[in-house]
Amino acid sequence: MVNTIPNFLQTLAVGGTAAQRQIMTNEFPGWTFNPATAAAPGTLTVEEYDAIAVGDSGGVDISLLYDDGNPTPTTTWRWIQIVESISEEVGYPYPKNPSVDPPKGFDDDLPFYFTNTELGGFSPNIEGDSIWKGKTPIPIQNPANRGDLRFFDEPQGFLENAYMRNNFSLFLTSWSGGDSKTVTIYDGVAWGFEIKKVPEPLTLIASGLAIGFGALCQREYAKKRQQK
Repeated sequence: MVNTIPNFLQTLAVGGTAAQRQIMTNEFPGWTFNPATAAAPGTLTVEEYDAIAVGDSGGVDISLLYDDGNPTPTTTWRWIQIVESISEEVGYPYPKNPSVDPPKGFDDDLPFYFTNTELGGFSPNIEGDSIWKGKTPIPIQNPANRGDLRFFDEPQGFLENAYMRNNFSLFLTSWSGGDSKTVTIYDGVAWGFEIKKVPEPLTLIASGLAIGFGALCQREYAKKRQQK
């Protein structure tokens, strides 16, 4: 059985917790991660948040779109994600747990979810029935007439796991770019999935909710990690 956990995305506090910022600092020494003084402006639209089962794997498809409400394209917004994996059978693929996702050196030496190259257009390895399946490349930063910054992911684990759970904390951040090593952490969302081995046939349970950064928005309606 594959479930989205939580069933509805939950809002994370501005700046995250001190422990979450310490995880960022530990993995990216020399960088400064400051909590913002207020929530991010604008809205976050949940385009997709659905449990999936593909072959011998299960997980979740998630797609979000942030719009700061400013008609002028902005290039300072970035995502930082922390992942914690709990499993009875499968080892964790990153050196640390919990970890910034991806950790330093996995893609580049920046703490952000998408690399600078990927922001211009990313071709995801989508396996589930995602809204992005067969659509390449996907614009991440400033998609035409569609807000400022998109996020998507498709983490998976083996359905044969007796129990597996991945918890994700996704934060909207601001970074001026260049040689700067100072990041401002705004609010974010908690999301994830769990796999439970049960004798019945596979059951998919999923829910989605649109939430806003500073305002409630309407529901409309991954990336690198295939095994977690």
